[in-house]
Parts: sequence; structure tokens; C-alpha cells
Amino acid sequence: MELKKQENYDYQNILKEMNEIEALEEISTTNKNALFYLSKNFIGFRTKQGNLQHNKALTVKIDNFLSDTFDNLKIKNENMMGELVRLNKRYFQITLNPKQEMDRILSKAIKLVENKYHDHLHILFSLLVEYYISLDLAAKIKDILKIIGMTSRVI
Repeated sequence: MELKKQENYDYQNILKEMNEIEALEEISTTNKNALFYLSKNFIGFRTKQGNLQHNKALTVKIDNFLSDTFDNLKIKNENMMGELVRLNKRYFQITLNPKQEMDRILSKAIKLVENKYHDHLHILFSLLVEYYISLDLAAKIKDILKIIGMTSRVI
């Protein structure tokens, strides 16, 4: 299950999708995650909209930003999956298949985005899926660390 990012878009469509994400998601300024930086950068892009709406340089800048954000999330998710596998193996003697586990989390994230946004997201769909994958992996790692912390207190 490989996601493909959409290459072609116009500024108005991407702005519309970003507005929808900002309306539906809780974007925390204290927890400065990928969605916060995405939103923060789009505020900057919006201020340039008047002068640069049809400017090719702005489109390239937005495309590069989205591509970097997607790639950074993908790398972060791969690292968190490695940590999840390592923690499960070390503390619970459970050997996770990273590919299988990632496919399971990916399908869950896709369903979540589809249910929440229906067919409104095209350009930012893959990026939001990666964001939900990172939230899922972070929660799993946090749960394991809590269990490890509780068992060490008992011993």
C-alpha cells in the first residue's frame, strides 16, 4: 500500500484543503508537531497570496515545503516503527513484523482520513495520512514506556 503524492495543483485548491484541515483538526501550539508547522507556514503563504497568487515561485515554494514535510514525516514514522519493534522485542519478547504492522497502521490512518474528510482532500491526503500514522506510533510507544515504567516501580 504505497501512497502517491499529487504533483499538480493550483494555489486555490491547496488553500481550500488547508482551511478544511485547520477547521477540523485540533492544532496545538504547545505540541509543535507537523500539523502545527504546516498550518504556520500556510499562514505565511496566505499573506503573500495577494501579490504572488499566480507566481510560479510561490507554487514551487509550497510544493517544496509539502514535499519536505511529507518526507520528514515518513522518515520519522520509519524511525518510530523501528523503536516500537525494538521495545516490543526487548521488554515483551514479541517480534513484530514492521511491514505488516505499518500496513495495518496505514490502512487505519487512511480510513480515518477518508471518514473525517470524505473526498475533500486530494493534495494533502497523503500528508495527513502520514501525520495520523505518526500519532498512532507515538501513542503505541508512549503506552509501552508507561507499562515499562509501572513494572519497574513494582519490582
